Amino acid sequence: MQDYELFTEYILRVTKMEALIRREILRQLDLQQAGKFKYVAYDRGCSNEARISMLMEEVGEVARGLQHADWKNLKEELIQVAAIATSWAARLDENGVE
Repeated sequence: MQDYELFTEYILRVTKMEALIRREILRQLDLQQAGKFKYVAYDRGCSNEARISMLMEEVGEVARGLQHADWKNLKEELIQVAAIATSWAARLDENGVE
């Protein structure tokens, strides 16, 4: 029974993180519309070089969060990494990559 309860708690936390990732993707799109970003990772016109640059910039922020033991910022940066990676994977999926 304990394993089931742990699994249920895990699934609930993953579901919460998925919602935060979706919210971050929408935030990035809003920032693009406001002119802050030229591209987001899902854009057709965004090169893979630009996507990896976006992703690595956020990974650097993750490293800073770890270095400073800033757990709230670390969580936010990990969600941004996940949002960029998810958007990139979605673009690949739309392009027919299995």
